[in-house]
Amino acid sequence: MALEDKRGGTFVDIGAGEPWRLSNTVALQYGLDWSGVLCDIEWAAELAKQRKPCMVFSDAFNVKWREVFEALAVDGRIDFLSLDLEPPELTEKMLDLLPLDAVRFNVACIEHDAYRDGGLERQQRMRKRMIDLGYELVAEIEQDDWWVDPAVVDVERVTKAVMDHLGIKSEGA
Repeated sequence: MALEDKRGGTFVDIGAGEPWRLSNTVALQYGLDWSGVLCDIEWAAELAKQRKPCMVFSDAFNVKWREVFEALAVDGRIDFLSLDLEPPELTEKMLDLLPLDAVRFNVACIEHDAYRDGGLERQQRMRKRMIDLGYELVAEIEQDDWWVDPAVVDVERVTKAVMDHLGIKSEGA
């Protein structure tokens, strides 16, 4: 939606989970010929077998993310970041550790788990970080915040598409 069915894009999926179930990137890889990085401490072996030719890492905290980002980026950009570690405190810690000065993501999905203990404060800290980096929040869908880089994504179009998808009427409509 945000990248208008772009083919051949790139992604980084940290906390990828199972290779095929509840994946933010499997449809991008197999439906639109995207490639990228998958990272999951529990599912790394299965991801490596089933989601070729992606780069696969196990422990996100042992990855040299600056090098990975720079190798994957095209003109300093990666199309999509999915960040979802358990427990949610690790998602926030990883967000703070990622070298987000090395590349720009066109779209990012970051799980905040605001419904868990300390979640609202965690969500606010993570939102501040993304806003400070110049990203715009286009949707909160359950426990995930969806962000876009307004330099490359039409924020108004994406926000309207998300609202339409969710059945939410815009003010003044």
